Amino acid sequence: MELVFFKIIITVLLILALTWVAEKASPQIAGILSGYPIGTALVLFFYGIQVGPDFAVATVPYNLLGHVSALIFVCLYFLGSRDSTVGSTIFASICALGGYAVAAWGLSNMKPSLLSAAAVSFVAIAIFSFIFRSIPNTTIDRPIHYTPGMVIFRILISTVMVLAITGLARSVGINWAGLFSAFPLVVFPLLALIHLNFGAQRAHTVLKNFPSGLWTVLVYSITISLTYGRYGVFLGTAIGYLAATAVLLVINWRVLFEDRTNVVSLDKILKEAKL
Repeated sequence: MELVFFKIIITVLLILALTWVAEKASPQIAGILSGYPIGTALVLFFYGIQVGPDFAVATVPYNLLGHVSALIFVCLYFLGSRDSTVGSTIFASICALGGYAVAAWGLSNMKPSLLSAAAVSFVAIAIFSFIFRSIPNTTIDRPIHYTPGMVIFRILISTVMVLAITGLARSVGINWAGLFSAFPLVVFPLLALIHLNFGAQRAHTVLKNFPSGLWTVLVYSITISLTYGRYGVFLGTAIGYLAATAVLLVINWRVLFEDRTNVVSLDKILKEAKL
C-alpha cells in the first residue's frame, strides 16, 4: 500500500512541475523536459523494486523499441489537434493512443538485442526530430487559473497510468512490460492540459521538442541496463540520471539556459525559485 501511495504522489508532483515550467518558461522547455526519463525511470524503477532488477533489465530492449511507439503517439496527436476545444483534445488523444497501441503490437513480436533496439531508437529519434523541425516554437503569455477539475483530471490520468503499467508487469511479460514503460505517461496529461488551456499551437511546441528529450531516455535506459545488475536499483537509477542529465545539458544547453526567445530562461526560473 505504501508503494502505491508513493507511485501516485511522485507522478502527480512531476506532472505539476512540468506544467509549471511550461507556464514560467515555455512549451519548448516543457517539451524537452517531458522527454526526460521521468515516466520511463519511474516505471523501470518500480519494475526493479516489485519484480527484481533482472526483470527490469530484460525489459530495456523493448523499452527502447517503445520509443518508436511514443514518437508515433506524439506525431498522431499533432495531426489530430486543430484547436483548443475539448473535442479536438479528445480526438487527438484517441488518434495518439490508437497509433501507440498498433505500433506497440507490431513491435511486441520482435526479439531485439540491446544493441539493435538502441539502433532503432536512435534512428527513430533522429527521423522525428527532422520531421518536427519546421513546427514553430511558441510561448505562453498568460497565466493559467487552476481549478479543482483540472487538478482532479491530472491526478486521475497520472494515477491510472502509473498504477496500471507497473501493476501489469508480471502478467504481461517482458516484451509488453518494456513497451508499456515507454508510454508517454508524463507528456500525455501535460499535452492535454496545455492543449485545452493554451491552444493547439502551444501543445505543438511541446510535441516538437519531445524527440530532443528522448535522447536522454535512450542514454538512461542503456545505462540502467548496465548498472541495475551490478549496483542495484537505487544506485543504478542514480547513475542513469547522471548520464541522462549530462546528455540533456549538452544537447539542449542553448535552449535551457541561453535562448532569450523564451518568456524567461530556465536559469531565471531557478533563481526565482531559489534552487
